[in-house]
Amino acid sequence: IVVVAWLTRNDALTRVHHLFPPMPYSVAIGLLICGVGLMASAGGWRRLAGAIACVVLMLGLATLVEDGLGVNWNLHRTLLNGLVDDFAVGMAPSSALSFVLVGVGLLAVALHPLRGSLVCAICGTTVAAQSGVAFLWYGFGFEGFYVVTDNAPHVSAGLAVVGIGLVASLGGHPARVLARPPVAEL
Repeated sequence: IVVVAWLTRNDALTRVHHLFPPMPYSVAIGLLICGVGLMASAGGWRRLAGAIACVVLMLGLATLVEDGLGVNWNLHRTLLNGLVDDFAVGMAPSSALSFVLVGVGLLAVALHPLRGSLVCAICGTTVAAQSGVAFLWYGFGFEGFYVVTDNAPHVSAGLAVVGIGLVASLGGHPARVLARPPVAEL
C-alpha cells in the first residue's frame, strides 16, 4: 500500500498518523520484497528465496555504506526517479541493518535449509526483538531516548512482523535438526 501511496503521492497512506513521519520508499520496497522472499522460503522455492535474499541484503548494505562512508547517494531518488524531490527521507541505519539480517537469514535457509535454520532463527529473532522494542518504546513516548533506532513506529512494526515471519518461515526445520535420525531396524 505504501509503495502505491508513494507513486500516487498520497501522503495520508505513507503515514499511519499525521504525527508520524512517512515510511521511506526504500523501506516500503524492502518490506514488500521481504514478504515475497518469506513466501518463497516457506513454499520451498529455494532459488527464488536466495535471489530475493540477495536483493534484500544489497538494499540494506547499500544504505549502510551510504551512511557509513558519508556518500551522498540518495537511494530514494534513485528508486523513484525524482518523484520525491520535495521531501528527502532516508532509511534509518537500524532499518538497513534489519534488512541485512533478514537477507542473511533467508540466504542461509536458501543455501542449506537444515544448517541455515539456526542462522535464520537468530537473524529473525534479532530483527523482531530490536524492532519490537522500538515499537513499544514509541508507544511509551520515549522515542528520543532510544538510541538503537530512529524509525517511525509503523516501520518498526513492519520490521518486527518480518522478523517474526522469518522465524515462522522455517516451518519445522529446527525440529528436524534437533530430532534423532531414524534408526534402521535389524
